[in-house]
Amino acid sequence: LAQLGHKVALVDLDIRFGDIAILLDIPVNRSIADLPVGDGKLTADELERCLHTHEIGVTVLPAPVRPTEWLSVGSAHVEQAVALLAQTHEYVILDSPKNYRILSAALEPADCLILVTTLDESSVEFTRQDLRMLSWLYFPRDRIRLVVNATNERTYMKPPDIGRLLGREIFWTVPYDCNISTATQLGTPL
Repeated sequence: LAQLGHKVALVDLDIRFGDIAILLDIPVNRSIADLPVGDGKLTADELERCLHTHEIGVTVLPAPVRPTEWLSVGSAHVEQAVALLAQTHEYVILDSPKNYRILSAALEPADCLILVTTLDESSVEFTRQDLRMLSWLYFPRDRIRLVVNATNERTYMKPPDIGRLLGREIFWTVPYDCNISTATQLGTPL
């Protein structure tokens, strides 16, 4: 999207083990943990100081990089940062967190949730658990899109099998590409 001229922001909400900055080879000196939130509102200037722009044009708000910084990140960080980014970007993509408190704040403004799974049985089971948790959080079922990643001919399970197992229609499949490993090592998206 960014390469097509759209303003795209990517927020790494996996606050404990986020790796988007690493995968994009972005040196991080400030992250979501450095946002001054609290009683006051986060300003655009304060947010701007924590953003990094990748060479392909995507704006990144990285996860904390120093140990224990993730402890200070709360739902106010997410709510305020996402609201500001939505004012200046056409697309705000949130790499979802494992923390339910942060996830609830992230889901609130979401137009669509793309739930990614693979053809591995463990991934399918985690996806089943995620769908159950989303139902407990009252996230609208019609706003969830299921994507099957790394599909290939060698697996015995196929995307339609995943759809049947999860009781969901597959929105999209992404074929396996051996160049992904190299791309992540170089910090250059395919």
